[in-house]
Amino acid sequence: MVVAIIAGVILSFQNRPAASANSPFSVPVITVQPQPTNQPPFPNVPRISIQEAKEKVELGQAVLIDVRSKQAYDSQHAAGALSFPEEEIEARLSELPRDKELILYCT
Repeated sequence: MVVAIIAGVILSFQNRPAASANSPFSVPVITVQPQPTNQPPFPNVPRISIQEAKEKVELGQAVLIDVRSKQAYDSQHAAGALSFPEEEIEARLSELPRDKELILYCT
């Protein structure tokens, strides 16, 4: 049993790629393969292109609503987007404009 464990350890070290000159650690290179596109989770929700959304916002016809967390919004968001984290939308509905199209986005 002990011999098998020692042999396994020796073989695992022999199969490792060599460490680079700049790093004391050996890091395997993993190539990610493209995954098939799945159906969107809400297929009945209308979707628009980024260009169409930009045009509607510029024309004053729509408002961008970022439904990610406040932390994600504070880190980076689309210019002019309002922060309405998903869990707050129902409580803050009265703050949303009723005369414009609402374009919600997340990542």
